[in-house]
Amino acid sequence: QTWRLTMVTSPLELEQPLLDRPSRSSQGGGNKGGRFIKLYARFRTLLKTPLARVALLIFGILLVSRSVRDLDDFEMSYEEEERGCKKRFRRPTFAYEHPFVTSSYYTSSCNETILSMLEKKEEEKKKQYQPDARRARKQMAVVRPICEFDAEAMPSTFRVWDHFPPCDVDRDRDTSVDFFVCYSQTYSDNTVAIRAADEMITMFHDKTIPWTKCFDNFYAIETDIAKELDLYIPSAREELYSWVNGPNRQFERTYRTLQYNEWGEYETFYMMEGDAIPVKSFWLDTLREEIRDKTP
Repeated sequence: QTWRLTMVTSPLELEQPLLDRPSRSSQGGGNKGGRFIKLYARFRTLLKTPLARVALLIFGILLVSRSVRDLDDFEMSYEEEERGCKKRFRRPTFAYEHPFVTSSYYTSSCNETILSMLEKKEEEKKKQYQPDARRARKQMAVVRPICEFDAEAMPSTFRVWDHFPPCDVDRDRDTSVDFFVCYSQTYSDNTVAIRAADEMITMFHDKTIPWTKCFDNFYAIETDIAKELDLYIPSAREELYSWVNGPNRQFERTYRTLQYNEWGEYETFYMMEGDAIPVKSFWLDTLREEIRDKTP
């Protein structure tokens, strides 16, 4: 079988100049191809003017900024969907600064009201900051550890404090006390823990509750223990060596976190477990007095 190649363009057409050669689409219907080439030539001439170049540069900048904004919106909407956020918002800058950036709570909470409130408080603290005043007053930390199985119920454990307040708010205090809620794993992996922290922070900043005045600051921290290692299985204490690995590692890492002095320069801290229930008023005052009396 013999194959024959046929040229689409005839030799006669090749002899015609490019601008004068009629296109196949315009043959019999006017020289539309020639008009297009003339318009294109005018457009190129126009682009050479300074004004056109400036306009083109502005258009390019707007296009790039729009693309970046769309990408940010996509990433934000995806993250909020994963975390259960109902609307898009910009997180305060402090959430990405030390020491707050060491806890994923501040970059994971969907509660815009709480984050805005904390932002205003941090701005006020920076304005009122006096290095010497911080050292002149002793600092104490009260830490409430929470884990995966008790995080949801933890806010309810503070109800008894309404009947047995931590301190006498009318009494002068020589010690600054900060409260920490410490999650054993990572907040960003557990929306229940995030919402529990939201509820506790809201409660501690509600100054209509008298006992909240016993504390100067409330912080949400985490010890980032892997889920498979965050164990507390009393029934397996005879068979499993790591049956209490979760609480042990949480205590150790909490101590290290406070020891770094990023959150404050604490002389003492009290690890107040969830089942530590007050049975008398002003228990925090009593604890501070005992620490002061027995300090060498």
